[in-house]
Amino acid sequence: MTAETNELVAIKKFKDSEENEEVKETTLRELKMLRTLKQDNIVELKEAFRRRGKLYLVFEYVERNMLELLEEFPTGAPPEKVRSYIFQLIKAINWCHNNEIVHRGLPKKSFRQLQLIQITAARITIKTKKVEHITPVLKSLHWLPVS
Repeated sequence: MTAETNELVAIKKFKDSEENEEVKETTLRELKMLRTLKQDNIVELKEAFRRRGKLYLVFEYVERNMLELLEEFPTGAPPEKVRSYIFQLIKAINWCHNNEIVHRGLPKKSFRQLQLIQITAARITIKTKKVEHITPVLKSLHWLPVS
């Protein structure tokens, strides 16, 4: 709970964000993207702060994730629920793509009402005339041809 608003929040703590350069780079990339993601189906980053060399991200609190919702329907969710979940997922991914963000990993636990809550594996794209460049992944550059 925040002291100012009495609102329940979730806090993500990055352990080795200062010591490990790779973790630091990934963390800063995630933070940069999270600050730009403002859409109903993407979890909201409320603030970020450092304390004792550790980075903390404060998010809106998510009651349950998609895996927990699906466990309510052991024989399968009703078609109207499935349609709703898929529509919300597509809205979130479409918003990311329209803002030049490519999300590479969508595990079941990353959803709730259907909001993306894990942006770690995302990349920002840069458009040019002939080739769409994607930021380096695992220290190698990936290219996607555009017709």
